[in-house]
Amino acid sequence: ANETFPDNARAYFHGYSTPAALFEFYRTNPLDVFLNLSDTEGTPVSIMEAVSCAIPIIATAVGGNVEIVSERNGILLNSNPALEDIAAALFFMIDRPAQAEEMRRGSREVWKMKYDADKNFRAFAEELAFIRSS
Repeated sequence: ANETFPDNARAYFHGYSTPAALFEFYRTNPLDVFLNLSDTEGTPVSIMEAVSCAIPIIATAVGGNVEIVSERNGILLNSNPALEDIAAALFFMIDRPAQAEEMRRGSREVWKMKYDADKNFRAFAEELAFIRSS
């Protein structure tokens, strides 16, 4: 991919990475978008990690992607997008920086609402305490 991209664009294909290494990468490299083109998914931790770092998402509308990605924080493509659809989504992010910035904020908000472990663990513990006392 990087051989065909212009000089101002880069793709990163990390494969497996420890969470600490991934977050360090996110902290030290400005990323415009996280792209997930899976044809099947559960609820992808990779997207949850990206939204926690306020990265807009482009993903296919499969599995748990539809629970994380919306127009608030990215673009959901159909489950089998054409190359033109993928390119159009990427160009949207490039050509509309104000909207992309809104999606960046939206990603962080989605993470805070749904995936913040501290908040979720506390709510889970409270629910268990309530069940036990019932």
